[in-house]
Amino acid sequence: MIWAVDLLQGGEPDIARKFIRAPADAAAAKIGDRYFAYKWILEDLVNHRISVRQLPRKEGPNWRLDCTNYDAFTALYNALHQIQDAEQILDVTRRENIWAEMPRIGHRQFSWQQPALNLRNFYRSAVLYGDGALSDHYTKRWGLSPSDMMLFGIGAWAQIGTQPFFSPTKMKVPEVGLSQEIVDAALAVLSASLAEHRRASLDLRGTGRDRIYRPSSLRRHPCISFGLNGERIRCPLRELVLVRCTEGLYYDLVGISDDVRRELGRAFEVYALRFVKAVVDEPVKSSIEYRFKGNTISSPDILVGGPKDLSLVVECKAARMSFDARFGADRQAAGRRGFDELAKGIRQIWRFLSHVRRGLVPDHASRNDVFGLVLTVDPWLRMTVGEYEAIFNQARQWCAENEPDIEQVDQCKVGFTHIEDFERMALQTDATGVIETCRTGSDPNFIGWGFSELRDRAGVKKASREYPFHADMGRALPWWDTIDEVKRTRAKAGA
Repeated sequence: MIWAVDLLQGGEPDIARKFIRAPADAAAAKIGDRYFAYKWILEDLVNHRISVRQLPRKEGPNWRLDCTNYDAFTALYNALHQIQDAEQILDVTRRENIWAEMPRIGHRQFSWQQPALNLRNFYRSAVLYGDGALSDHYTKRWGLSPSDMMLFGIGAWAQIGTQPFFSPTKMKVPEVGLSQEIVDAALAVLSASLAEHRRASLDLRGTGRDRIYRPSSLRRHPCISFGLNGERIRCPLRELVLVRCTEGLYYDLVGISDDVRRELGRAFEVYALRFVKAVVDEPVKSSIEYRFKGNTISSPDILVGGPKDLSLVVECKAARMSFDARFGADRQAAGRRGFDELAKGIRQIWRFLSHVRRGLVPDHASRNDVFGLVLTVDPWLRMTVGEYEAIFNQARQWCAENEPDIEQVDQCKVGFTHIEDFERMALQTDATGVIETCRTGSDPNFIGWGFSELRDRAGVKKASREYPFHADMGRALPWWDTIDEVKRTRAKAGA
């Protein structure tokens, strides 16, 4: 049933109607429409269904859920929605702080409001998690490369969009490089049996958390296998296959070793530098080294502006958010390591500007209105109110205790954004608009805002720019150009 509703709103409505009797308007429903089903609630509904064992049939009449009837689905959906709303109101009342609830609401919804199938996500993931040594580490650990995993994700997405299940033995597409070996290796990572999902769901969701903020077994294994040998594969929410095969690759890599963790950080710095260079007109260069008290010091990761005219200093942080860092009642305690990294990013920017002011960085000077940006992989401070103050206080305390020569004049404004939001904003304005939007985002009054929304507030020029690495897709993902060629060949043959 969940698959059919998902298909009605994002795939093939004519096919979906073969499986579910639904109002005609449901097929075209969009966010805000009467029949639109929010995917974050669907994900919870699937996990509840997985974790509940079916009761044995009794003698005589038995209640039976008619999964081909849309009304049956709406009854379950609305019941869960009402329960979650009621629990959330009670939780906010207990905590007496509605603002603390806002980031948790945002983290639950925002990722579902962006299309999972987009070029930027695939290219960025290929560069961050599938290039060079990281690809070798991944292949050695999981038996296929990150590129192969993403190819499988595209194939599974397409397959699930036309029918409710697929057979692993019929997934291979040799003409684009999707072999049976890749399919088998990918499913070993992405799928779990219904029994395994049930155990995982019970373990994840029986932790005393609020019903509205509980982990999902579908995030680790978006596919569910059925049959004695897993001969049938279903995916209740096919977006999660793409998420798992792109940004989810990070979690497959990060636990391998500290060396791999450091490589992930370097890969993010390289990608961020390339993107910033592509979307601003000012000179952009990577981190520089200089001497301070007999030690070699590295500047923040990206310096924007001429050496004598620095306008923006960017520090990159690649740490990703744990589930509790997103949804815990005390997010800063749960995500302590990540929030400490944000504070570290602030003080790194301030320390560098202090060294520049004091003439410790040869041949460098900054503008009077220079500001900083901490660029992250995940939206650590999105929709926060007040959390940033503790981070800035932590940075100030470190400066006072460790480098008291960092004066108030060095403690410039610093904004925060994550790479996806930064990309979206940068492709909606011109080079000047990118800098000015970032400057607006460094104002304490706007910390927690998305930069793509701040663009209008900054009053900058609107523009539509192409993703700068579009032509590089074939290098990052060798099968990308092959798929295009196969599509052209088939279209020509059909014509």
